[in-house]
Amino acid sequence: MKISVIQKIIDCIRRKHLKIEDSNKIIIKCSKKDVKISTYKPCFKIQGHQNTIIFDCTNVSNVNIKKLLKNLQKHLNIHISGNNNYIYFEFPITIKDISISMLQDNNRFSIKSTPNIFANACFHIIHSSIVEIGKDSEIGNGNLWVVANNCYKQPHKLIIGDNVHIARDCIIRTSDGQAILDFETNQAINEPQDIIIGNHCWIMTRCMLVKGTRLPSNTAVAPYSFVNKKFDKEYTLLGGIPAKEIKQKFKWSTVSYVEHCRKYSPKENSNDK
Repeated sequence: MKISVIQKIIDCIRRKHLKIEDSNKIIIKCSKKDVKISTYKPCFKIQGHQNTIIFDCTNVSNVNIKKLLKNLQKHLNIHISGNNNYIYFEFPITIKDISISMLQDNNRFSIKSTPNIFANACFHIIHSSIVEIGKDSEIGNGNLWVVANNCYKQPHKLIIGDNVHIARDCIIRTSDGQAILDFETNQAINEPQDIIIGNHCWIMTRCMLVKGTRLPSNTAVAPYSFVNKKFDKEYTLLGGIPAKEIKQKFKWSTVSYVEHCRKYSPKENSNDK
C-alpha cells in the first residue's frame, strides 16, 4: 500500500516535470511546415516553462535542417532561466559565436535577417527586458557586450534599427547593474532607461552606450566615445567622453575608403595601375 502511494507521488512529479519541459518550444519555421526540435540540445539550456525560440526560415529556399542545427549547436549558446521568454531569429543570417542569457520572466529578443555577420557578441537580458535588432545590420564584429536589465516598475528596451553597424569591443547597457541609493531614504535612484538607436547608424570601435542614449538615424559615433544622453540631429558625427556633436552634415558609407575612391574617382585611380 505504501509503495503504491509513493509510486503515485513519483509519477505525479514526473508528469508535472514533463509538462513544464514540454511547454518550452524550439521551432524552425519553413515555407512548407514548421519543425519542432528537442529542447535538450547542448547549446539550448532552458529552465522554466512557456519559453519559445523561433528560427524563421520562411524566406530561405531548400532549408537543410540538419546543417542548420549543426551550425546553431556550434555557434549559438542560449541559456534561459525563467518563464514566458521569447527569442526570434529571421533568416538568412550568419551566426557565429553568439551567447544569449535570459534570466527571470517575459524577456524578448529578436533580430531580423541580414547579409552581414552577426558574431562574437554576448547578450544578458534580465527582468522583462526587450532587445530588438533591425534588418541588414552588422552586429558584433568582435567582443560586443550587451546588458538589458529592467526594473520592477516598467519594462525597458534596447532598440537597434535597420542597417546599423557596431564595431569591435563595444558595450551597451540599459542599466548600471548595482543600485545607487539615496543617502537619507535608502531608495534606489538609478532606474534603468531605454536605449534607442536609429537606422543607418555606425558605432565605431570601443564605444560605450549607457541608459538614456538615443541616436537618430544616420548618426556615427567616433571610437572610444561614451554616450549617455539623447541626440536629435541626423547626419551628425558624435564623439568624446561624454559624447557631443563633432561634425554636422556628416554621412558615412559601408564601403572602405579605397573602394569609395575607386568608385567615384576612376580617372585619378586609373593612372596608378
